[in-house]
Amino acid sequence: MKHLQRTLMALLMLAVATASALAQEPAAAPERSTFNETRQGFGLGVLAGEPMGLTAKFFINRHHALQVHMGWDFTDSAFDTILDYLYHIDAFTLDTTTLELPLYVGGGLKLGQEVGQATGRVFFGIRFVVGVAAEFTTIPLEVFVEAAPVLGVTPVLRADVDAGAGVRYFF
Repeated sequence: MKHLQRTLMALLMLAVATASALAQEPAAAPERSTFNETRQGFGLGVLAGEPMGLTAKFFINRHHALQVHMGWDFTDSAFDTILDYLYHIDAFTLDTTTLELPLYVGGGLKLGQEVGQATGRVFFGIRFVVGVAAEFTTIPLEVFVEAAPVLGVTPVLRADVDAGAGVRYFF
């Protein structure tokens, strides 16, 4: 397990370092709006944490988005599917032309199925999401960290927390 954690941390650090290096390159010559000004499109990426797997995000407009996480939840030994609505707040404006850090909040649903159990229990919960994203202005890349308290409503009432960090590339 420690080997897996070290590998995941190394991959996340590599993704952040790569994103930082790419953000240092000069902007393309054609005049066009930057990613964080428009915040539009569809992004795909990876998520490390609970759950660990794939992530996608679709911007409805500059402040509203839907995100999906699909992956393995080590705490519950389950495969999770998560759908969240997010509202982005331009809370942290840095004096830089290469990076912005919007805060986001939202809510969503979590559906999971345990694997390896005789019953294969299915569980359902309600999520309350808080996170911050690093958006690069020169490339359509987002690095994010989020936490989400979860109120599990089936099969029994219980509390849980999902947390993770990830990176998405927008098309």
